[in-house]
Amino acid sequence: LGVLLACADLAAAPAPRNVILITIDTFRADKLSLYGGRHLYTPAIDSLARDGVVFDHAYTVVPLTAPSHSAMMTGRYPVSNGVKMNGSAVLDDSETTLAEILHDHGMRTGAIVSCLVLASRFNINQGFDFYYEEGISGSEGHHGLWFDERKAVYSIARAERWLESESDKPFFLWLHLFDPHHPYDPPAPFKQNYKDHPYDGEIVYTDRALGGFLRKLKEMGLYDDSIIMLLGDHGESLGDHLENFHGTFLYDATMHVPMIIKAPGGRRGVREEGMASTIDVMPTLVDAMGLAAPKGTEGISLMPAVMGSGSLPDRALYLESIYDNATFGWSSVRALRTAHYKYVDLPTPELYDLSDDPDELDNIDKQDPIEAKAMKEQYEKVRSGLEATARKDVNAAALDDAFRDRLLSLGYIAGSESKIVREDAKDPKDVVLLTDPVMYAQGQVKDGKYDEAAALLNRALQSDPANKIGLVTLGRALTGQKKLAEAEEVYRRALGFYPDNEEIYRQLGWLLIKQGRYGDAAELMSGLINVSPRSAQAHYLYGFALFYAKNWEKALQAFQESAKLSGVFSKTWYLMAICYEETGQRAEAIHALDEYLKRERDVESLFRDPYFVKLRETPEFREVIRKYL
Repeated sequence: LGVLLACADLAAAPAPRNVILITIDTFRADKLSLYGGRHLYTPAIDSLARDGVVFDHAYTVVPLTAPSHSAMMTGRYPVSNGVKMNGSAVLDDSETTLAEILHDHGMRTGAIVSCLVLASRFNINQGFDFYYEEGISGSEGHHGLWFDERKAVYSIARAERWLESESDKPFFLWLHLFDPHHPYDPPAPFKQNYKDHPYDGEIVYTDRALGGFLRKLKEMGLYDDSIIMLLGDHGESLGDHLENFHGTFLYDATMHVPMIIKAPGGRRGVREEGMASTIDVMPTLVDAMGLAAPKGTEGISLMPAVMGSGSLPDRALYLESIYDNATFGWSSVRALRTAHYKYVDLPTPELYDLSDDPDELDNIDKQDPIEAKAMKEQYEKVRSGLEATARKDVNAAALDDAFRDRLLSLGYIAGSESKIVREDAKDPKDVVLLTDPVMYAQGQVKDGKYDEAAALLNRALQSDPANKIGLVTLGRALTGQKKLAEAEEVYRRALGFYPDNEEIYRQLGWLLIKQGRYGDAAELMSGLINVSPRSAQAHYLYGFALFYAKNWEKALQAFQESAKLSGVFSKTWYLMAICYEETGQRAEAIHALDEYLKRERDVESLFRDPYFVKLRETPEFREVIRKYL
């Protein structure tokens, strides 16, 4: 009877007034004492655990920041919502996000994100009244290495200011902290205290910053009546399985994440054994507010476990990372995880008995053929079901050249999985040791050490001749050496392996344009459009080659198509204005300049550009300029 009364009390608990979601990037679960770690003191996270439910078996579905958060916000797998890589895809407007649902039910919605791959250009800001992304592309506290980031102290301070002005009504706040992501560089005194283990220092620093945020919530009277969910978006390998960071493999080092939920009237200081996932974030928080998750949601609500009203069902989770294919040209990694087994689909398949082998060191695919067959069949059934309804109309992210070059110079190709499948794509287990030298060569190219980079890459390519980022980087190193013919040969060799890769076309296209070979560049880019007709970048590059050839009308058509696909490229409108002026379409030229200035307050260039000499004499030009002075 006592148990029944307790359940009745929990069921009668009022819905939370507010929703607070805290996501911590690159947060390896077993570093916390809550998950068996022995060396780190994290009092803030521990205090939240005492007030809520700790999910012992919570897993991300993808070990990459933007796809993982997109999965959280939509409750859908990356294959379903279309966001499978950082910096490559835009979350489609037709996807329904957590913020949109809560906003539509009268809640104020605010987000503070702390790294560039979560910028609004990737459309993950859907449904937010306020989306704070300042400081992640060149202002306070950023590192500017793999990804610009804002340190936790700045993000939390901005979150607190938002709460001070907006918390008079029910609200949803998403606070994203990036600090544990590499490069590991905690501030003092954590940098000195953890000089031999800087990743640990980042976690302890993040916890201290969170402690201040939780105190602020209590001071403002917002803690008790808010549901607070804290989790990691993915973990970090730290050398396990020969992987230093994340993205390459789907082992639990990068897939097991901390997850804590504190809810008004919910259970306190208990642990949940059932399997939870990042795709459960949206349906859980929607359910907590008494709302229904939209049709197509693939996650489940964890509220029965939080409130003590029920248990979580047994289920299988589909895991995927296309990072290897998109970056190196290796095989993508896909897996199915159940409570006891993990099956990994690779050229050399893997099966792990997680009960006996939690570190996934003993591949029993050959030793246990019956279980291997059963898991493979279950995996193929799940995957085929997801692929049958997978989003096919994914818009490529419109990234300007500076953004792409910045990512590329630090070991990241902004791209997607190759649609043209190579039968000999390597198993990443067999070539993972090439990751470090190839990435090191990226840094050498960035520093202008072209000779050293080319020598290192040539050695790496002997072992892996089709290494995508290795070939692109070698082309850049040869260009830096002024060996343009050799660079062109490398890029064309790379296209032979990856005829649909936008980045290779871009690098080769610019090489041809810089040599004045505009016809060759235009012909090359027309080939890119054939394989990537929805890419705004492809049409932009095609137009740029035609522009240099002074083929104004065809260039204009290419720029118009690029602008139709994405309005992000401000330079597209600038070049369209020139094309309009050169073809006698002055009104359209003025409109294009207006569109350019909306995106780029660059009035000075318009006064210097010789293409606009006559246009500058018109009253229409002066009228547009006055709007932006």
